[in-house]
Amino acid sequence: EHNMKTGEYRKPLRIILNWQSKKLNKREIVRELQTVLKTTIFIGEIKNSGRNNEDYIIKETREYEL
Repeated sequence: EHNMKTGEYRKPLRIILNWQSKKLNKREIVRELQTVLKTTIFIGEIKNSGRNNEDYIIKETREYEL
């Protein structure tokens, strides 16, 4: 959906990570993503295929700061 030619850019970009892994530092990952994406990050769960807004269960929001 987010390809460079015909992408549907109004749909959320989904990045799936397992925070239970001791190898991932949540704070650092979010900071690095915001450095590139320059947007607020919503952390939560995706149910079903994640194609509809109601499929996203937001548990945490990290605001983008300049």
